[in-house]
Amino acid sequence: MSRTFLVTCACALAALACTLAGTPTPPTSQVETEVAKLLTQHPTSSPMEAVTLAPATVVLPSSLPPTAAPTATPTLVPTPTPPATDPRINLGTPDWHDTFDTGQNWYLEGGNPQAEIRDGKLIFSVAEADKGDWWRLAAPRLVNFYIEATAMTTACSGADRYGLVVRAPDLKRGYLFGFTCDGRYSLRAWDGSEFTKLKDWTANSALLAGPNQTNRLGLMADGSRLSLYANGVFLDEIHDDRFGEGRFGLFIASSVTPNYAIQFDVLDYWKLP
Repeated sequence: MSRTFLVTCACALAALACTLAGTPTPPTSQVETEVAKLLTQHPTSSPMEAVTLAPATVVLPSSLPPTAAPTATPTLVPTPTPPATDPRINLGTPDWHDTFDTGQNWYLEGGNPQAEIRDGKLIFSVAEADKGDWWRLAAPRLVNFYIEATAMTTACSGADRYGLVVRAPDLKRGYLFGFTCDGRYSLRAWDGSEFTKLKDWTANSALLAGPNQTNRLGLMADGSRLSLYANGVFLDEIHDDRFGEGRFGLFIASSVTPNYAIQFDVLDYWKLP
């Protein structure tokens, strides 16, 4: 069944970033807020069963008899070795590095997604599970690049999702690369009225599924070649040339969970030759 989409946008000229919010007309106090709500139906899936692991308890006696066996040496957990496909290995220092200690690169006022800087994180949230993708954009326009965001999930389920917006030529168009709570990824192109699924929602073990997980989303754009990464692991390569340059940003969408929130910890990009 087809649906009609209405996208209403107003640009914040004095800000370094744009807010995309919903179709209702914003109040006068928010006339500098960029707004656009993308309503689209997405596949749903059964919520994942949360598993809670009880922490181990170690009891240390106040004294040991002379004949007691020595205590075991604690096991050191090695730092994970980055996968060989991780673009960060060879790219060096990023051209943009935002640890969200301040909100200077983002416009934080206005409607959905609600956005705030707290404890060194950019937190996006939406009150309703309306299945709409909500985003905010930063100012620089990029052509060829590798961009990576580190995001932490909170309470979530199924197709609740989050991710990157790239090569947005204006407020109505761009690519969305996202992860779902249940461990799937996709690449979609939004043309201002509907999505084209360049890579449909696909499960991959490189994604950490469920609430309270941290994932790195990476996308390399080099001409028409769009390479997708999860935690440094290469996922897929898509060829599409409908958007050759544009701004970048972050998005959130709730399909299941009211008051859904995502915490973005770091955002980096590297310009490619």
